Amino acid sequence: MQVPKFIKNPRLVGAALVILWLCYFFYANIDQAAAISVFPLAAKLVVRLWALVLGAMLFGCLITLAIQGLWRRRHVSKELAQSTIASEASNKTSA
Repeated sequence: MQVPKFIKNPRLVGAALVILWLCYFFYANIDQAAAISVFPLAAKLVVRLWALVLGAMLFGCLITLAIQGLWRRRHVSKELAQSTIASEASNKTSA
């Protein structure tokens, strides 16, 4: 029996291990709560641990996507400026 190539990929194995660990973490800590003090001498916010981790994951994903979008936009505008300069130079004729 041959195993498909994509299963041998180390990225797939690593991602599977991370997902399995996250599933275990959520299952093991489903009932635990964490107290968060946002400001000194203020009331503490009690949040379930799985909600805190899930919120941090979503925040990280959104920030990553925003940074990638800004990075690509900057890169595209730089290429556009260079192509404009190149087209102007090619339009000049010497007769």
